[in-house]
Amino acid sequence: RCDHGGRFGHSHAPGDDRSDAVVLRARGSVLLLQAESLAAAQDSAGAGAARRTAREALRQAIELEPGVPEGHVLLGASYVGTDGDLTPGIEAYRRAHELLPQNETINLDLARLYAQAGQRDVAMAHVDRVLRWSHGQSLERARALREEIEREAAVSDAKSGAAGS
Repeated sequence: RCDHGGRFGHSHAPGDDRSDAVVLRARGSVLLLQAESLAAAQDSAGAGAARRTAREALRQAIELEPGVPEGHVLLGASYVGTDGDLTPGIEAYRRAHELLPQNETINLDLARLYAQAGQRDVAMAHVDRVLRWSHGQSLERARALREEIEREAAVSDAKSGAAGS
């Protein structure tokens, strides 16, 4: 189902959903990098627009190839460190996790989003899973994320305690 009318600068046989999905994932990835650059440059409006466009391209890629984890991972990554509803990002990472349950990066990124959403217990379960069977850089990333989640929990608990006094 090639109905993009050449918008992606390539041509292929009608019905080549795989090619469309690859192009859409690549486009989404580039737009996410652009959004990060714009956010770093303090252009939140530009970053938000790039992120929304990236998410739409990634959703289209997932629709064409739901069994390819990269689309889900990129869509989930587009929610890390952002404000607002994190549910779509968590759902995207959960689908990627279903496809690749032993993937350390997916587990840690999913943990980061759960922590960001205030679901520390679920986040820690994913971190602990990686700590049990990983080594090298993944092990270090898991330890660092665990410490970060614990630190944020302590700050949050201290603020809650101070507000209740």
